[in-house]
Amino acid sequence: MLTPCPPCGTCYFCVRGEASVCVNTVGLTTNTFPDGSTGLSRGGEVVYRGLNLGAFAENVVTAASGAVKIPEDVPLDVACVIGCAVQTGVGAVLNTAGVEEGATVLVLGLGGIGLSVVQGARLAGAARIVVSDPVAERRETARSLGATDFVDPGAEDLQERALEVTGVGYDYVFEAAGRAALLEGGLAALRNGGSLVCVGAPPLDETYTMLPAAFVITGKKILATVLGGANSLRDIPRYIALWRSGRLDLESLITSRRPLAEINEGLDDLRSSRGIRSVIDVS
Repeated sequence: MLTPCPPCGTCYFCVRGEASVCVNTVGLTTNTFPDGSTGLSRGGEVVYRGLNLGAFAENVVTAASGAVKIPEDVPLDVACVIGCAVQTGVGAVLNTAGVEEGATVLVLGLGGIGLSVVQGARLAGAARIVVSDPVAERRETARSLGATDFVDPGAEDLQERALEVTGVGYDYVFEAAGRAALLEGGLAALRNGGSLVCVGAPPLDETYTMLPAAFVITGKKILATVLGGANSLRDIPRYIALWRSGRLDLESLITSRRPLAEINEGLDDLRSSRGIRSVIDVS
């Protein structure tokens, strides 16, 4: 299994247990190795490694630690969703936020990452897992994965619902849709001293304005996470073990399988919020 954040194991960040921001992850923005090379060219021109992998290909060039060996009996068409969705979502809960047993959690956005956040909150023992997404089918999928309460953002107020469920606001809010506009509602639904975790990746031109004084008064915190704070060499085997034990549902995240010739249709599904994850079968 490939990871876009291959830990080198020796840099400033890796030795402090922050492998997801290892120097190798510069490739997420530059699409190159740290030295500026890619190892790839075509017709004499550089070919860049999209998102540090360039993985829509039969072969890829990656750091040795970027390829994590998994047991041969683990089906690749199921394990593939661990690569980003599960590592990011479950990791945001367990690694970044450190959600404790009995906590209250709100998840904004129920794509593959948001639904993985739901599963992470269940694994952590959260008492209430509230989900918000405009797509009713996704809210129903979240129910089967551990969600306890449901919000239709087009018909309900997040802050009012937060007070109904908790009396004070949520301990943790996870923004998993990659929409800066959701941060305002997430902060309002958060209790004093709670943590808002930015999991989704918003477009580069989206901005959000906040009042620093409000944080001083309320003690609310904003956390960010890259790939769920994962050390893929540790976390990929851990999530496979949880899947084997029946505690982590990977299959429910896969709603369609397509041949490589239909990869663009799979991306259209993603843009249109149809289904959760499409698996591309190149066999």
